Amino acid sequence: MAAGAEGQARIHDEGEGEEGVDHRHRPAGGQGLQRPELRELVEDEDGQDAIAIRSMMNVTLTYDHRLVDGALAGRFLRDLRERLESWDEHSE
Repeated sequence: MAAGAEGQARIHDEGEGEEGVDHRHRPAGGQGLQRPELRELVEDEDGQDAIAIRSMMNVTLTYDHRLVDGALAGRFLRDLRERLESWDEHSE
């Protein structure tokens, strides 16, 4: 039996000479946030296309589909996007 570090997947003997992954010690998912940066974006202003500069960032989500439903993960990303886009740093 090979044991991993705390919080990592561990290999265990399934019997009959087979080994499997013990998912009880495996993280269900992870999230990555890229540093915000200025990017050009085409926006519609009064029916006309306009180029605007906006602060944008990439957000990634990885998860074990056996533990987390894809629809739930999609709602999480949608809600996170809405909160970040409506964030007013002067409101506190």
